[in-house]
Amino acid sequence: MRQVKTQSLRSNYILSAVRIFSSALIGIGMMPYTNRILGVEVIGKYEYTLSIVNYLILFSALGIPVYGIKAIARVRDNVEERTKVFLELFLILIITTFLSYILLFGFIIHQNSLSAYKTLFIILGGLILLNNIGSEWYFQGMENQLYLTIRTVIVRIIGFLLIIFLVKSPKDEVVFVAIMLFILGGANILNIFYLFRALNIRPELFRHLNIRRHMTPIFTIFFAAVSINIYLHLDKILIGTLKGNSSVAYYTVANKIVRFVIELITMIGIVMLPRLSTLFVNDIGSYKKYVLKAMYLIMLVALPFSIYLSLFAHEIIEIVGGDSFRPSALAMQILSPLCFIVGIAYFCGYLILYTQNKEKIYTIAVAISAVFSVIVNYQAIKHFDFLGAAVVAVLSELLSVLIMVIFMKRSVLYINIWTSNFHKILSVNFIMLVVSVSYYFLYKGEIDMYLFIVTSGGFFVLYLSLLLLIKEKTMQQQIGMILKTIGYGK
Repeated sequence: MRQVKTQSLRSNYILSAVRIFSSALIGIGMMPYTNRILGVEVIGKYEYTLSIVNYLILFSALGIPVYGIKAIARVRDNVEERTKVFLELFLILIITTFLSYILLFGFIIHQNSLSAYKTLFIILGGLILLNNIGSEWYFQGMENQLYLTIRTVIVRIIGFLLIIFLVKSPKDEVVFVAIMLFILGGANILNIFYLFRALNIRPELFRHLNIRRHMTPIFTIFFAAVSINIYLHLDKILIGTLKGNSSVAYYTVANKIVRFVIELITMIGIVMLPRLSTLFVNDIGSYKKYVLKAMYLIMLVALPFSIYLSLFAHEIIEIVGGDSFRPSALAMQILSPLCFIVGIAYFCGYLILYTQNKEKIYTIAVAISAVFSVIVNYQAIKHFDFLGAAVVAVLSELLSVLIMVIFMKRSVLYINIWTSNFHKILSVNFIMLVVSVSYYFLYKGEIDMYLFIVTSGGFFVLYLSLLLLIKEKTMQQQIGMILKTIGYGK
């Protein structure tokens, strides 16, 4: 059995951070340009179509994008078994992809009210195939962050340049959507060539495949994913149906900025998931240590960004959308607590429950939250437009966290997070909250971009300084790691 070289968590974090930051910077960098060039209607139309396509992507993927990480991580050192697991999961994806395209084209043909969206559905429908053939879960399970980072950054940069050079007016709607298809799924084409080199695929292997062994865990995760996606995408579909494309655009701009930060936060969990899945079976002591480390890192990022996005919502929206998107600012302030709430939900659901094979608890929690979202969202959007959807999104995520915490007290391995270091993180963020609220009421007036830049820098400098002043352990370790990487540490 050949041992596969495991990259250090430090390397994985750095590479994942580069990938997430580059994607966020390019995505946020495009928003001021595309929002101004294409306008509220085109952006709303694109986001509405993408929300519907995302449900088909979800159906076709089942729970494999999450389950596959753990399944591959546990057989990573056995190329024969790893190849079998990959083929079993990939065959399931082939079947579900075919079924998803039947649903997509049936939907396009029979929904005459969406005839204006037909071209967009056909283009964005390509994401179903690209998402599944890419098998990104395989590379995450193998902890191959270097490959994922290089190909993602290259494709995003090319896509960004294509947007700048080819999209010049609202008439370029189709060109814009085609480029977005390339940005969102183009990198996955490269994965096919890489996979054939990494695996030992032989005809005789197909006689020994056992697809049935994966069905129960896949569907457990799938039901959880469906529930999550109900309150991730259903709100935009309902907003578009009840209030129109403009409201979708206002909501999406605010939601997208918050989700960029959430993606950075969940990156911590994605990097640790394969390692924790293995450690829970082989080394409980190390498992507890890494779980605590993940919790501290999530708190260090999630809490200050929740405060920051609420404090500077008007300035951020002015930059990414201009005057026409000003209604998005209040939605962004409402959504900003999601940075913290979703961070905790991800920690409980994936890093604790999923790694300890208690994913059914997670599924129950998000299913109840999804039902709540469906019941409340219609009336909330009908009476309060996209602001109602923002409130329901926060309440739904909060409900799922509360349910998970209640169940976790009785049924999972106990890990004490209430340490002195945890209290330090809470204390510093409480100070930041008091300072931010004071600033908001004393100095906020007309939007001043120069003041925004200065105070943004001051916000994070103050936050970092306070953490170092009280000797918060995790931040000290991260700074020490950075200094060591660039040659200044011992």
